[in-house]
Amino acid sequence: MLHRATSHDTSRVGKESGLQDRKSAGHEHDPYQLANSCVRSFDDPESFAQTIPGGRFGLVPVEHGGFEATLRVSSLTDGVAVRGVSLSHPVALRSEFTGGNNPSATFLFPVRNGRDILFDGRSFSEDRIVSRIPGQTPSVRTNGATEIGSIVVRQEAVRRIAEAVFGREFPEIFLNPASFRPSGTEHMAALRHAYLRANGILQGYSHARLSQLEQTLIKRLRESVVIALLEALVGGEVKRDHLAHQRQTACMARIERLIDERREDPIGLQDLCEGAGLALRTAEAIIRNRTGMTALQYLQRRYLAFARESLLRAESGATVTKIAMQNGFFHLGRFAGFYRSIYGEPPSTTLLRAMG
Repeated sequence: MLHRATSHDTSRVGKESGLQDRKSAGHEHDPYQLANSCVRSFDDPESFAQTIPGGRFGLVPVEHGGFEATLRVSSLTDGVAVRGVSLSHPVALRSEFTGGNNPSATFLFPVRNGRDILFDGRSFSEDRIVSRIPGQTPSVRTNGATEIGSIVVRQEAVRRIAEAVFGREFPEIFLNPASFRPSGTEHMAALRHAYLRANGILQGYSHARLSQLEQTLIKRLRESVVIALLEALVGGEVKRDHLAHQRQTACMARIERLIDERREDPIGLQDLCEGAGLALRTAEAIIRNRTGMTALQYLQRRYLAFARESLLRAESGATVTKIAMQNGFFHLGRFAGFYRSIYGEPPSTTLLRAMG
């Protein structure tokens, strides 16, 4: 259990973790700036994946049917942001976290239906928190309607608040990758409460319009989120990923990069395995573990997603036939049926909508 510092020490929080000056906070590349706060709904997987802040993301539906997602972002300034993703249907999400020049970490946890979430091929469960740092490439698979929360923090922001409240820094929580299980259910409940309280309430704000009362509210939200996170992480069970699991994650990252690099020249399954330096059986096992699909199914879904993105961005003169063939689909009837089964409309409808 964490012990907080005296009330005299705690008073340092407001002073040391106050709002940034306007020039710094308004920097367009600062992922923690207040203007990034939003609540957005999506019915298209690619548009949704490209909007998630904090990294590079991609998403493919795991099964046939519709798609609905909601993204909530509350950027609390000074190196703390709260993000939430609600998904209506099973998906496979790939990611690469980014974080700029400042040491940071992302802490992910289930908000709803955690048993239906697999993180890097492992069950998330209802009482786990997973951490990742910039440059790492975790994969997430959901098996139903779920909600995933995340708290993104700079190490310096945590240090300031932790020293003021608890009298120490807790650098160990930034040793990655790791999975944390809080020492008590009350800590997980408190973390979810802080997440729900902060998430999505700041959209539409900018530093230029903040009153003193609003600045105080944001500061208190930021501090309450970090305190709840620390109390959930410290003192419980910690598991570091073993080397074999880290190697599998690295292999999956190589597979994803090869597919992305060969977007304009679709790669076959055998060439994909050779390029990743993997036997077919090994690649099959890794992809199935991370996505719930066979290697061939996943490869087809990735190129189908490329085709949809091309249709949505099509310019004058584009045709369904041309776009399908560019993405490795040469049987147009099968392509149209496959596309409609995943995205709920024929490719011609997507193209017509894009062309206005």
